[in-house]
Amino acid sequence: MIWSSIKYVTSGLTLVAFLALVGFYLFRQLINRSQKLIETAPQGERAALVSKAITRYRIAGSEALSEDQKYKLLRRELDHRQDSVRSIFRLVGLIVVAGMLFGAFAWWKAAHPVIDRVTIAGVVGDDQHPIEGATITVEGRDFYTQSGHDGAFRGAIDGVTPGDILTIQISAKGYRQETRQVQVHDAGVNLYKVTLGK
Repeated sequence: MIWSSIKYVTSGLTLVAFLALVGFYLFRQLINRSQKLIETAPQGERAALVSKAITRYRIAGSEALSEDQKYKLLRRELDHRQDSVRSIFRLVGLIVVAGMLFGAFAWWKAAHPVIDRVTIAGVVGDDQHPIEGATITVEGRDFYTQSGHDGAFRGAIDGVTPGDILTIQISAKGYRQETRQVQVHDAGVNLYKVTLGK
């Protein structure tokens, strides 16, 4: 039965879907009941039931029709209304599905935020002096910068998600390359002092 599906109502969106389903179900039951009552009524009572249904459903233009024509008009109108309700129900269903997809996408975006820009900074040196012109890159990313005369470097990288692990490569002519892996937690990654060996 339709009422057993109430346990699946968990949000405003599913409530709208449930109410639309209940409305469709009740309207369809009302039309089916009217049709069955008219079809099974004795011939002498059918005309009164048809007139009552025409008034209830506000069907215009039946005043000059014969009883048989009124009955056919009522049948056509009730079939047309059921088709209209089905179309509206399908449209509501599509809206609900689209809303659910949008909600799932919004939830996913909230669970996986993107930091617009992450700054990577640090100082490159050997055991005694800063190293000027060291190259700093991030594997798999469009990031490149060089250290200054004091060994300091700073650069920005776009489109990073919190929790991403960046593989940062630091190299300089005459020194061994150093690789650092860091996990992004906020908008800044500071490598502090990176010491390159010969």
